Amino acid sequence: TESQSEWFAKMASTYEKPETVVLSEKAAAFLLQQPWFKPGGSAMDFGAGTGLLTMHLLPHFEAVTALDPSGPMLGVLKAKLDRDGVSKVMVTEGPLNTLGKFDFICTMLAFHHIPDVNPVVAELREHLSPGGRLVVIDLEAG
Repeated sequence: TESQSEWFAKMASTYEKPETVVLSEKAAAFLLQQPWFKPGGSAMDFGAGTGLLTMHLLPHFEAVTALDPSGPMLGVLKAKLDRDGVSKVMVTEGPLNTLGKFDFICTMLAFHHIPDVNPVVAELREHLSPGGRLVVIDLEAG
């Protein structure tokens, strides 16, 4: 059977379909309308993939980190950033424990790929700055 990493590598160049673009737009609009959403500071997009959410976070934070284990998916994001002349995004495959603290951590459609999300949530919480917020947007989690 095909592993997740093989699937994402194969699908990277065609991953962004109209429905995923619309979903990211709706998720970003929802986040921006929340009274607890505080722009500025630093943000991490955990499971960033091709950067659908990352691109929406850019205008609202001084620095953004896009973390994903798939190099090919991140390659699509890097191409978009290069095309748009954006330099304030750190694109990385991790590992997470090498990254610092963030004012805002968001993950969209990544948790359903993780068999046990509890240790991941615990680790992400360790990367929140005091008063920071972790937001999970997903279909379901394992």
